[in-house]
This record gives sequence, structure tokens and C-alpha cells, in this order.
Amino acid sequence: ISVSLLIAIHLGVLAPWISAATFTVDRTDDEFAATGCTGAANDCSLRGAILAANAATGADIVDIPAGTYTLSIPGADENDGLTGDLDITGTVTIQGAGKNLTIVDGGGLDRVFHVGNWATAAISSLTVQNGYVDASDGGGGILSGPYGAPSLTLISVTVQNNAVAEWRSGGGVSAIGSLTL
Repeated sequence: ISVSLLIAIHLGVLAPWISAATFTVDRTDDEFAATGCTGAANDCSLRGAILAANAATGADIVDIPAGTYTLSIPGADENDGLTGDLDITGTVTIQGAGKNLTIVDGGGLDRVFHVGNWATAAISSLTVQNGYVDASDGGGGILSGPYGAPSLTLISVTVQNNAVAEWRSGGGVSAIGSLTL
């Protein structure tokens, strides 16, 4: 890398290609239509923030304050994030307020997070619980894959009380590709 390119990156000249959007969750209900995430009051659910990050370009951030966020929209085996699990299809960092403060609860409806094929997710400072899946690719709490080369990083994350059907694998986490703990 040339010195002029490093200076351009440092000064933000290349920002349109490398900048990230931050979506701050401001409601605890599971509302897929709350994707405004503009900073206006009550317009950004966790599902909505992830959908907005998937639709945006670049490596985005979903900031989740302390609270319990329970998934309540049933649906399985779809990958557009409108029902069931929270589907990540791009590059996103999901950061909670602390593993004992921010809880994402699957409500037993589906797995909690699904990092799709070729997606990249870093999840930190939260708890993932009560996910359940009866799919052959497993991952009751978190599935990364099942194909392609997804990348999943978990930092200060508690994964507890998740389950899969008795002959499946990965009750807590099932990963294809890169997994960093």
C-alpha cells in the first residue's frame, strides 16, 4: 500500500467505500417493519436493525442496549429475516451492552442468529438463549453456514439453553467456515 493511499484512508477520502452505518436498536419487540433506524424514537427493532444492515453497503454495526429481545414471529427455513431467526447476509458487528445485560431470546420458535453463506458477523457482549431448530444444519442458538465460507466471531457471548432435534448437531453453535471464540 502506498503512503498516499494510507493517508487517503486515514483522512476518510475513501469513506464511501469503507464506512459503516450504525443502527441503534430502540425497542425490544420483534417488529420486522421497524427498520427506519434513523435515530427517531421507537423506529428500530433488533430484527429491523439487522434487516437495515443487510440492505446497507459496507461493514455495519448493530448496537443493542441492555434489555431482553425475544423473537416472536414464527417461521422456519427462510433466509430473508422477516420471520423466524435473525438472518445476517452481509458484514455486520452486533454489539450488546454486556453478556448479562443484553439477552437475545429465540423464544423456542427457531434458532436465534443465522450467519448466511459468505456473510461475516462479529457478535459481542450479549447472551443468546432459547433457540430451537429441527433443521438438518443444526445450530439451535447460532448457525454459521451451512455452505460457502461464512465468518463468525463471538466475543464475550454466553450461549445457553438452546436446542436442536435429538439427532441434529450444534445445540448452541454450528459453524461452517471460520469460527473465532
